[in-house]
Amino acid sequence: MLNIRTFVGLSLLSVLLACGGGGGGGDNGGGTTPPSTGFRVTLDRSSVSFDYEAGTLATPAVVIASSSGSLSGNLYIGAVAEGEAIDPYIEAVIEGTQARFTLRPKTSLAAGNYSGRVLLKACEDAACSRTIGGTPLPVSYSIRVRPGLSASPNPLEVSAVSGNTAAAVLKITHPDGPGGSFSDKPISDGAWLRTGTHGVGELPVSFRSMRSGVYQGSIEISTGSRMISVPVKYTVTPPPGGEFDLRASPQSLSLAANEGATSASQALQIDLPTWGSDTLSFATAYEQPNGEWVQSNSGWLSVQRTATGAGVSASAAKLSQGSYQAQILIHPSAPGTAVVVPVSFTVGAGLQKPADQQISIQAQSGSSALQGQTSIALLGTGTVSWTASSDASWLKLLNPNGQTGQALRYQVDASALESLPNFSDSEATITVRPALAAISPVSFKVSLRKALPEVHFAGPYFLLQGQTNQVYLSGRGFSQLQDVASSLQLSGQVASKVSRISDTQLLVEISPTAGNSISASIRNTLGLRSDAATLQVGGAQSYAAAAIATPGNKRTILFDAERQAVYAVNVENQTLERIRFNGSAWQRDAINVPSILDAGIGPDGTQLVVSSKQKVLRLIDANDFSTHLTLNHTAGFLEALSYVSQGIPAGHNGRSWLASGEGWGSTLSYFDHRSQRIVTHTNREAGLAEDFDGGPWLAMARNGERLLVVPNASNTAPKPMLYLDSSIDMLKRNAGNMSWAYEMQLSDDGSRVLFDFETVRDSNFTLLGQLPALPTGYVRRASAMAPNGTRVYVVAYPSSDMLNPNAPATSVPRVFVYDSSAANPGSLVLAEVGQFNLIDYPACRSNEASCIRPRATISPDGQTLFVVGNEKLVVAPIPSTLRNSTGARSNGTAATPVLRTYLWRKSAA
Repeated sequence: MLNIRTFVGLSLLSVLLACGGGGGGGDNGGGTTPPSTGFRVTLDRSSVSFDYEAGTLATPAVVIASSSGSLSGNLYIGAVAEGEAIDPYIEAVIEGTQARFTLRPKTSLAAGNYSGRVLLKACEDAACSRTIGGTPLPVSYSIRVRPGLSASPNPLEVSAVSGNTAAAVLKITHPDGPGGSFSDKPISDGAWLRTGTHGVGELPVSFRSMRSGVYQGSIEISTGSRMISVPVKYTVTPPPGGEFDLRASPQSLSLAANEGATSASQALQIDLPTWGSDTLSFATAYEQPNGEWVQSNSGWLSVQRTATGAGVSASAAKLSQGSYQAQILIHPSAPGTAVVVPVSFTVGAGLQKPADQQISIQAQSGSSALQGQTSIALLGTGTVSWTASSDASWLKLLNPNGQTGQALRYQVDASALESLPNFSDSEATITVRPALAAISPVSFKVSLRKALPEVHFAGPYFLLQGQTNQVYLSGRGFSQLQDVASSLQLSGQVASKVSRISDTQLLVEISPTAGNSISASIRNTLGLRSDAATLQVGGAQSYAAAAIATPGNKRTILFDAERQAVYAVNVENQTLERIRFNGSAWQRDAINVPSILDAGIGPDGTQLVVSSKQKVLRLIDANDFSTHLTLNHTAGFLEALSYVSQGIPAGHNGRSWLASGEGWGSTLSYFDHRSQRIVTHTNREAGLAEDFDGGPWLAMARNGERLLVVPNASNTAPKPMLYLDSSIDMLKRNAGNMSWAYEMQLSDDGSRVLFDFETVRDSNFTLLGQLPALPTGYVRRASAMAPNGTRVYVVAYPSSDMLNPNAPATSVPRVFVYDSSAANPGSLVLAEVGQFNLIDYPACRSNEASCIRPRATISPDGQTLFVVGNEKLVVAPIPSTLRNSTGARSNGTAATPVLRTYLWRKSAA
């Protein structure tokens, strides 16, 4: 089928043509050719061929058309692709009397052989109703697409209910056919992912029963030099009735016997985790006189496995009178958690020493969890009175007097519990004193573990009113929650969706209805306060076009939607500048930061993180610009790319990411906003180096999840680009063979990334499209990605002003807008959807190295572009028709051929 595709516009070449006689060629278009003098079009070749492997990009072929002779009238050129194998988007570049046509296969071709031809035409009108110069000229093509290595489905996503296993099958397409051999390597934490014996073109995959949560892994499949990685997502939901870890009851044992005797056996009830356990092992440890603990299986404690748990007894055959402490360690298979059962053994006459007690306060703990009791017993005949006391104000004794044989009851003071630190242990000692002086007192400890779920940070912290926002909540203790949605409190708002990623991460969807702050916290049964994160809500903002003088070379631009403020790192003047909108105009102020290097907005938006070449990190209040913290960092901060930075990125887990070091051997580190410390990041895939060569430099999505890391400063020997998702906290290699990039602009959720004005990729680093060349006469200077990833904005300067930097400007910068919402079927070139102008130049107009390119960013509502340079901050409202796209890309069908031509020569008449 004939398939003709519209071309993008190219340069116009004006030539004065002579009038006269002569003849010209024609095709089946009909009509006669205007008088000419030997006008002809010739090609440098009549055929092209391509040979490449499926899933890779073929090297384009270039066909050169040359014109000779003269004619009266305009000359247009165009190309028509026949068949379905050649990309119908055929670029043409005109250079004098030559036109270069670039041919490439479609990106979606399956393995196989293809052939056809391309007709190159010269015409006297734009509709090409009449061909001339001996055209159309055919160029035949042949395409061989060799089979590649692939797996389906990719990625692999499997779900199961905790307590059950799961299975799946990967279909393998092999370059050598279905019987081709391959090897595989499953990668996961906790060995929950396994692969089986290969079938013909199949790889069976099995999944262990696990506790509820979302598990991420991968399977590497290789043959020869080829290797692909299949991401694996294993979602495990709680079983009906909820889940629990390994449990032992009672939580502690108190045994007693006289010298030479054996205590009565006590039953220890053991409940296996709801997700099961392949193995269950027991170990015993004994306290030594010096206070150390030694594990041994030949001590005085005996643990015998039973159908419901274990029977525990103690022998005093080799013990003298006294009190002894031991522990029973019960180990389930992963991912279960080991349980420690304290055991107290009293030998001889006297009071039996109670075992140390433990109280745990969690989300579902009720008032009964605050109470406990232990028996006070005499290891002999008769009855003795006793009194008891506690050395901690938070632990109250309900019956401080009694007789042996009675239980001592105690209770945590609820009013004091509020002030005790969360996720830490508090300890009290209870001493029991017999009324008879001949019997020694006994003491035991009561340990209180307060571990209420709490929320620390949210990403993004700024939400748009009336829009659905996806928010990561970071904290700890989330695995305790049986019903996550009902446990989450959002101060008057209701989340439409809540899912638990891990013990420290929740993913929430919320549509705020009012422009106020929202407190995100986790409720608990006891009604105690816990840490909460604050979300700021604001509506869309419209700003008029403006240009504000801001002299000095800039490295970074940041936009604070909450305060309607733009921050710029002025490395030339060593200042952090702030340009705020007061409701009617933009106001500029600045603070001095000696040797300022970079800046970023903190994870909760209340502070700015500022680094300097003097090895100093500052926290600056975003409201009043006062300095809250000054921290010396002896390793210093990387100074690579002095004028290229996306700022200091902040993750939704409370980390501001930094490049530590002063050159080769630098490290990836972060400032922890809770501990107020700089920490070196070490969690990474196997085989990744712990330091970087002249890198890294970083970029992050606004929601604080996806961090991109360029590892080294050599584009001649680049290393693979790395990435880190805050919810997983593992530095990994990218799956798209990406390496070098100076600049990276991410959508708010990281699902789209613009690399170096050139390509747009998705979160799996799959190539979605390439930016086309700008029209002749424009030079790219800055770029930005729309918040939802559907638009790319490229700021370009007119070449006429760039070539005359000292003369008054004759034009203004133009913004070219491209559709990045989805891959363009049959072509890698992103479609241009429109253009608009800036009102002024933000920076100098020169290609000299001393003229630093401007920096650009965009508001979270996608309505305003901000561009700053060494001269001005330019505020550019984006036309409504060129903002975020909310629908899918609309592509034309190939059923109706369309030919668009280029004006090659223009008549002198």
